[in-house]
Formats: sequence, structure tokens, C-alpha cells
Amino acid sequence: MLSPQTVSLLLSALLLASWVGVPRCARADDQAPAAAQRDFLAHATETGAAYRRLAAQENALLDYIAGLKR
Repeated sequence: MLSPQTVSLLLSALLLASWVGVPRCARADDQAPAAAQRDFLAHATETGAAYRRLAAQENALLDYIAGLKR
């Protein structure tokens, strides 16, 4: 069993490590190359277009099924 002092020390160390890690991650994000950002935006745009095409196909299929039921 860990003593209360040991638990307190471990929690303090974890808190300090998480606090110190945040600015480092933020700096890494700020220094991301513009090419990587453009690639991400291009992928997001392609994904959005694919979802719109899929939704259009789904609507066409639902219209076709509704026409068969008439």
C-alpha cells in the first residue's frame, strides 16, 4: 500500500507533467507546415464531397423505392 505522501507526490508529478506538456504541444501545432495544413483541408473537402454524393445516391434510391411502392 502506498503512503499518503507517496500518492500526493505522484499526483503532483502527474499534474506538473500534464501542465508542462500543454505549451509544448501548442508550440508544435503553431509550427505545423503550411503544406500539411493544405493537405488536411483538401482531405476534408474531398470527404465532404463524398458524403454529399452518398447522400444524393441515397435520396435517389429512396425515391426509386417510393416509386416502386406506388
